[in-house]
Amino acid sequence: MISRRYLYRPLKRIVVYNTFIRNSPITFHRLVTTKPFFDENPKLSIGTKVSNFLTSFIEEDEPLPSVDQVTQFTTPAQKLSVEELIRHHPKLHKDLTLTIDPQNKLFILLAYDPVMIDPQLYLHYYQFVANLETTTKRLLVHRLLFHKQYEQCWQLFTESYTSLSELDEYVDIACTYLTKLDNEFLKVEFLSTLSLSESEQNLRASILTSIEHHLKITSAEIEEILDFWSYVNNLNTLEELETYYNGIDRDNNYLRTLYLKRVMTMLQYDPELSKQTVAKYLMESPNITSSKGWLSSIFPQYLGSTYLHSFGTPTEIQPFVQSINLLPRDSLEQLTKSDVVYILNANVINPYALFSIIHGTSLCSIKPIANHIMKKILERQRYSEIRAVFLSSYKALDSEYVAKCIHIQFNESLDDFKESVKLIKRHFDAETSASIFDKFISTSEIDLNQLHSLLLMFMFLPKQARGAIKQFTHHQPSPDVNDLIRIILDPKLTSRHIILELFRAGILRMNIRDSVFISLVLNKLLEYTIPKSIIKSRDDPTREFDALFHAYGEKARIQFHHAIRAYAQTLSLLPADEIARILDVLTTFCSTESFYYAGDEYARRYIMKAVTKDMLRFIERARKDSPKELAEFLRTIIDNMTTHKRWVKHSFFRAVVLDDYRNALKLIEHYKDNEKEISNYIPAIMSGLLKNESININKRIQLIDELLLTWKEMGYKHTIKITTAHEILHTLRIESKRQNLNSDSVAWLSEMSRESFYLRDVIKNCYKNGPRKKGI
Repeated sequence: MISRRYLYRPLKRIVVYNTFIRNSPITFHRLVTTKPFFDENPKLSIGTKVSNFLTSFIEEDEPLPSVDQVTQFTTPAQKLSVEELIRHHPKLHKDLTLTIDPQNKLFILLAYDPVMIDPQLYLHYYQFVANLETTTKRLLVHRLLFHKQYEQCWQLFTESYTSLSELDEYVDIACTYLTKLDNEFLKVEFLSTLSLSESEQNLRASILTSIEHHLKITSAEIEEILDFWSYVNNLNTLEELETYYNGIDRDNNYLRTLYLKRVMTMLQYDPELSKQTVAKYLMESPNITSSKGWLSSIFPQYLGSTYLHSFGTPTEIQPFVQSINLLPRDSLEQLTKSDVVYILNANVINPYALFSIIHGTSLCSIKPIANHIMKKILERQRYSEIRAVFLSSYKALDSEYVAKCIHIQFNESLDDFKESVKLIKRHFDAETSASIFDKFISTSEIDLNQLHSLLLMFMFLPKQARGAIKQFTHHQPSPDVNDLIRIILDPKLTSRHIILELFRAGILRMNIRDSVFISLVLNKLLEYTIPKSIIKSRDDPTREFDALFHAYGEKARIQFHHAIRAYAQTLSLLPADEIARILDVLTTFCSTESFYYAGDEYARRYIMKAVTKDMLRFIERARKDSPKELAEFLRTIIDNMTTHKRWVKHSFFRAVVLDDYRNALKLIEHYKDNEKEISNYIPAIMSGLLKNESININKRIQLIDELLLTWKEMGYKHTIKITTAHEILHTLRIESKRQNLNSDSVAWLSEMSRESFYLRDVIKNCYKNGPRKKGI
């Protein structure tokens, strides 16, 4: 494992102090004199030594820098701190903030595709790690090799080994990775950077033997590569380089690669360099440019050339990338991931032309590359290009770019959009698909025809359908109600959820009060929950709904009640006078031939009761803290209704007693001469007393007893019905657990159970279904 003693060696790694990244001592060398700053003569003064040094520096001839000595071009990325580099990648920033351990941070970085990570980040966190597990060490070496940090790899190997076998293991990791990439240029680059200090020369034989074994290249070839590279790096002009190269074996591809690489290094300092000049040299070496991975290995490297970013590329690099437009097509047929990254960062090549080259290869499925190309294609705003790239790369695109693509398709070609929606549903999981559609909807201006199409496509995606409806109403707050009716009438639109969303939007956001619209939605809900059967279940046509309601089973009944409840909830949010008018409309409609269950009296009563009671339940819930307000609201509904008011009155009487328990006896007294009117609402009055928490439970029971006694003394009779029986027992059981019941209340319950069959039956069933507990 790597010893801690190597972690803080000065000038041996990229060590970051505070927040800024220092330049690598291997990839960044200052062009200074080779003479020592101080000589050994102690007799000279400091001033004289400084003077002599400056004189020597000025007088010294400065040769053309070698590849290993090149001061790399300045890019914006160099000026960024570690934190700033990380913040440019929001997801990475989020992941790294989840841990404080440097080794975990390093592992997170290594888990990302290397084309997304600045290699300086690996080295920054590596310096704080004392030991690495074998798998992490292997992955770190792979990442450094991908980013062409060969010197750092050699440094890692020669500094951290504890035995020759471990050194061989390091070399094996590197060579195995390079062999797997099947890129001869990488092997040449890797070998050419082997540079050992005087103290490390004893390792040379071991390293060369290991390389010879793993890369299947002879030690003589390796020595030839190292000697050639060392020599050409000391040549100062292209003329010298060409003269020297013409005198050696030009059939050696290794040497040809290094020659061309050195040529490109020299060319980069020509201020008038043109793409034609670069192309001329490249076309002289067709065996090189037709090989896999030549571009990123031959062209000059700069900080940031091996990963995708938006920091910009040095202008000196642009002629090299532009030159590929002048090369034969076969020169670009074997691009690697690194080649594509190099080209994309330069931003001087038509992104669609690059896509056309890599189309059909695995490069299109690399997420960062696919995203980067699509980003550039979207900036060009050419629909044919967007469509082609999307269809080829949609599986690799982030949801953000998929959403942008289908947004453009939505406005350009509805047919293309429909096909893309199918592809998204088929390929992405439900969560990702929903995210894509949500992003698409939030940025779209939707007209009525588009809304209709979207609702059919989002038939089983109610959340996205709701978003589409909301976006439509935002841009068209007052559409023609007949257009909405046309959508609802579409036989292909069979989702009750979407119909309910249209109804909610129409009533609450578009202020539609059209009786046809309101009635049609009710009909559609019945059709899609309890549809009519062609086989009559009963001979009595007036009870067809009853038969089907039970025949369809529990699931259908639940769906029916959920739909009716949602329909009623929307109506409950309207003002009281509008609710009154709509209840009149529905009551009248259910008695017409247009009603889905026309002629079925049982269906008419059951459905209107369900709609009204569910609506009143929501009204009561919204005003549960103010019974007085509730009573006034219900009074307004009653006053404005012209049809059946029984269920509204039931809630009204209950609210009046909830507001003041003394109103219970007052109501009995007020209606004493109208037994037919008040007898229907005795259960509502009793319910109001049971729920009135301004008095204790025993007082409530006492008042109920007085109410029934007064009613009896008036000469009328009332039997506790099943709904009231359930409510009484439920309330008393709760209060019994709280130990709030006295003996009189218990005795009253016992007596009433003898008089009421329903109450007695409810108590019996209650204890039949569970063990008797203390109290009731």
